[in-house]
Amino acid sequence: MIIPGLAQFDPIALIAQFMLMFVRVGAMMMATPIFRSTGIPTRVRLVMAVILAAAAMPTLPDDYQTPTMGSAMLPVILWEFGLGVAMGFMIQLVFAALAVAGEAVAMGMGLGFANMVDPQNGSSVPTMSQQFALLATILFVTINGHLLMLQMLYDSFALIPPGSRPFDAAQRSVLLEWGAVMYANALFLALPVLITMLLTNLAFGVITRAAPQLNVFAIGFPLMLIFGFVVVMINTEHLITGTQDLFEQAFLGVRRLISG
Repeated sequence: MIIPGLAQFDPIALIAQFMLMFVRVGAMMMATPIFRSTGIPTRVRLVMAVILAAAAMPTLPDDYQTPTMGSAMLPVILWEFGLGVAMGFMIQLVFAALAVAGEAVAMGMGLGFANMVDPQNGSSVPTMSQQFALLATILFVTINGHLLMLQMLYDSFALIPPGSRPFDAAQRSVLLEWGAVMYANALFLALPVLITMLLTNLAFGVITRAAPQLNVFAIGFPLMLIFGFVVVMINTEHLITGTQDLFEQAFLGVRRLISG
C-alpha cells in the first residue's frame, strides 16, 4: 500500500531547500541589529535561525524547484548568504549613521577621548555614539522593526525563492545609493550640534584675541561641554524624527532590494 503523496516526497530536495533557507535566515540575523547583539548567545541565535527557516518553508511558491545537490549548490549558497547579509546590512547602516553622527558630536564637544564598549559590536566607541546607538535601538524596537524585518524576510522567500537568481544591476544600485544616503543623513543629524560648536569656537577665538591674558583653555572646555549637552538635549526631538525617517527609508530600501 502506498500512502498518497509519498511517492512525490523527496527528502534530499527537502533538506536542500531547508539548508538554503537557513543560510539566508542566518545571514540576515548575523547582519541585523538586535539579532546580532553579542548579548544573545550563539546557540540561541542558531536555534532561532532553525525555527525561522522551518517556519518560512510554507511561503515558497507552489511551482518552486529545489536546486540540485552537488557542486552547483555552492554558488547558490553564496548567493543566499549575500542576500541575507544585504537585507540586514541596510538596517545596520542606520545604526552606523547614528554612530558617525555621535562621533562627530563628541569630537566637536571635546569628548572624543571618552570611550566605552558597545555591547552590540563589542568595540570601543565614543560615549555620544553609544548614546545615539541606544536611542536607535529603542526606536527600532518601538516601531517593531524586528517584526518588520522578519516579515520582509518571509516575503523575500516568496519574491526571490532560494537559488532563483543572483544580484542584478538594480539591486546593486539600491545598496550603493543607500550607503551614500546614510552618511549624508549622519551629517544632517549632527549638523545642529556641529554648527553650535563651530560658533562657540569662533566666539572663544574672538575672546582670546580681545583678551590675550584670559586662559581660554580653563573656561573653554567646560563651556563647550555645557553648550554641547544643552544643544543635544534641545536637538533630541529632531534626532528622534530623523532616525524614524531613516528607518522608514531603510525598510523601503529592503523592500526594493527583494522586489528586484
